[in-house]
Amino acid sequence: MQELSTARIFMTDKGHEDTNLVQERAERVRQLRRRHLGLSRPQFSVMSDIPADTLRNWEQGRYGGLTEKGARKLVAVFQKRGVQLSVEWLLYGIGRSPIGLLGTSVLNVLVSDEKLIPQELDFFHQLNPDAVDYCVVDDRMLPCFLPGDYIAGRWIHEKNINKALGKPCIVKTIEGFILFGLLALGMQKNRYNLHNSNTSVPDSLNDLKVYSVAPVLWVRRKAAID
Repeated sequence: MQELSTARIFMTDKGHEDTNLVQERAERVRQLRRRHLGLSRPQFSVMSDIPADTLRNWEQGRYGGLTEKGARKLVAVFQKRGVQLSVEWLLYGIGRSPIGLLGTSVLNVLVSDEKLIPQELDFFHQLNPDAVDYCVVDDRMLPCFLPGDYIAGRWIHEKNINKALGKPCIVKTIEGFILFGLLALGMQKNRYNLHNSNTSVPDSLNDLKVYSVAPVLWVRRKAAID
């Protein structure tokens, strides 16, 4: 009976949807792209291999908006990027809200005594000869990363850099600057943008010449002193 009920719900995609439902779907798609991946619409189109016009129609609720087939495509794309969600939620807002890097973090953020963090970081470097670490200096990556957090990852280079798109990364530019943010494709060929997850800090760094990136694998946060 439950499967039949679900089938009846999905059949409405082929008919005339309620305008409010179509717009609610459109808003869910927009917010997923922005909040969980930090990508512009053109960048997400390239990354997902979904035509830009199709994505625009889904996000603006045009021509009937998002369909079940489109929802399944989006769910597969987001799951590959570490965001867990269901087709039911995307279409109807039913069930558990998406869990992902910029919502409920998929990273294991450990609270540690400040005196122990250097030892733990040294152990990470021993295990990973290509490791890099960084101390977060501002609030651009709230809510997941706080000023003072210690983060670390492993460098990846050249053609493998695109595998880190949509992820929080430590970035080394050609000029030697070390930066931190959400990695996205730039508008120019072989260039990259760094977006913020904190929506109150809108500025991003655009069209950077990137030498290597390190997706964040390790996070330590200083224990609060009462």
